[in-house]
Amino acid sequence: MHTRAPVLVLIFLSLAAVLLAGCPRPATPTPTVTPLPTATATPSLIPAGWVDHVAGTARIALPADWEVMDLAGADAAQTFTAFQASNPDLAALIGSVEALQSAALWAYRADPAGSFTDSVNIRRSAEVVGDLAAGIEPIVAQYRQLGFTVAQTRTDLRIGGQPAAYIAYTLPFTRTNGQNTTLNGHQYLVAADDATWIISFAAIPETAAAMTPVFEQSAGTFRVK
Repeated sequence: MHTRAPVLVLIFLSLAAVLLAGCPRPATPTPTVTPLPTATATPSLIPAGWVDHVAGTARIALPADWEVMDLAGADAAQTFTAFQASNPDLAALIGSVEALQSAALWAYRADPAGSFTDSVNIRRSAEVVGDLAAGIEPIVAQYRQLGFTVAQTRTDLRIGGQPAAYIAYTLPFTRTNGQNTTLNGHQYLVAADDATWIISFAAIPETAAAMTPVFEQSAGTFRVK
């Protein structure tokens, strides 16, 4: 396998663009770094009560109260329009119908209050990574230039039997009601034999402490079919 650091930067910057597209940034952002996961190096079994979901040619498990969006054709447009009305913050995080459809999976935690919900998206790139340590450095540098606060990186993981890396960051986020907050991101890069998979979890400070171990456990269930 060959290292493709410049291509990886473009992949991750496209993800950053999705986040930034719907995130007007406050004049004086004050990102809060939440407790970070231990990022275990071996995949876990699917927890009792969780649901296994297909993501392209891969699979991942999520808690039963998480909803997976329909990414197909007109249904995706209807899904996005519905979120613009019922959960504008999540719609802002997604960015557009095209951004929704460019992912292999978009899912979110059901919230009875109908406010901002925690989410995950999974994307696949045909580019293959050989050296995660070398590939992640320019990504982190670009993230910091874009205003992300990168709190932790790891390149010594294995997820689904594949080499994996991890980036924890915070990003200023302005809700549609004008309230300034932050997104707490937990991003996993999985270097499969024929592709690179990027798993991106997001939460806000109010839910970050509870969601961090859930994100880690879910990432541990990821595997390529």
